[in-house]
Amino acid sequence: TDGYTTGPILCPFRLITGHQCPFCGTTRAFGALVQGDVAGSIAYNPGGVLLSIVIFFWMISPMKFRAVRARIAQFWWRISEPTRWILLAVMIALVWGYALARW
Repeated sequence: TDGYTTGPILCPFRLITGHQCPFCGTTRAFGALVQGDVAGSIAYNPGGVLLSIVIFFWMISPMKFRAVRARIAQFWWRISEPTRWILLAVMIALVWGYALARW
């Protein structure tokens, strides 16, 4: 069960720079969550917990998941293109801000 913490580094950003990217730790977070270590999972990367919830929801009720995804897509394409770019920039800035705080 330690393979997800001691395995090879697969992140291209981390291989090149030596620093963790915003998504580093997601695999370890998922592995810790599967083993029941919620605190450890959050410490690795809170995004892993969020991703696990999304995957679980998708597995339990794929039809409801599709309906939610369709509503989100309708909202996304209804807003103006500049607003979409601003929202993307804000989301990326938040993720990178979290990554910098972890360093």
